[in-house]
Amino acid sequence: MHPEKVKDLQAISFRERWPTDAVYDKFDVESYLFGTDQSPGSRAAQAFLARPPPKDGAEERGTGPLGPAMEFRFLQLTRQYLLRQNADEATIQHIAPFLVPCLAAMLYRHLRQEREQYDDKVLVNPEAIVYGRIRLPLSKAVLPVLSKIDKLENEVRVLRLGLQDATEQGRKRELQLTAAVHHSETLQAEAAGREEDLKRYQGTVAELRSTLDGLQRQVLDSHVQLQDSKRRAAEDLHQARTEAAQERMESDVAVADLQK
Repeated sequence: MHPEKVKDLQAISFRERWPTDAVYDKFDVESYLFGTDQSPGSRAAQAFLARPPPKDGAEERGTGPLGPAMEFRFLQLTRQYLLRQNADEATIQHIAPFLVPCLAAMLYRHLRQEREQYDDKVLVNPEAIVYGRIRLPLSKAVLPVLSKIDKLENEVRVLRLGLQDATEQGRKRELQLTAAVHHSETLQAEAAGREEDLKRYQGTVAELRSTLDGLQRQVLDSHVQLQDSKRRAAEDLHQARTEAAQERMESDVAVADLQK
């Protein structure tokens, strides 16, 4: 726009007391329009819900000097309120274009402290519309939202990367756990085999002990028999010697008798 036209537009805005961007930055639009169920925006939304505009109707008014930034804000607040009233998406999309100009007129009258019957032709005034686009452009409302979206997307991206890393770590841990379980099962199988071997060895040892006990008994019996044999042999020898001595004495007596 030519600088001279900008100056003319500024002069008109001063004369008409059009709102500046301070309204968007400092005024609590939400509390004024939708603070309670009796707030002007809430009552207007309830009226549209009770009696929706015609399906083939159209709203030619915009937001005038309040600009695209405030229009975007009105759309946000309208959607939030209608969602709280359990309105579906189709209803919201149908009502919002009609409700937004009403909200703009309400806020404009409030800022100017005008009567309820104030003529809101300013909303379709070409100069007011141009002024709104200059002072309250759509970028003023959308860029901060896009910045937040970008930040959230970056956070989501970081979370996804963290989730992928955690998933990969989980897979590695799962593989390690599977290997550990397999190793444990192998050790258990080996231990079971060793236990069976031990049982067999214990049975063999028991058999050997039984055989050894039998051999010890046989040796003991043989020792007893040997002692008995020695005792009987000694007795037989003693008896033989006694009998031999007796026979010798008898022989000596017989010889002596013959010599007489």
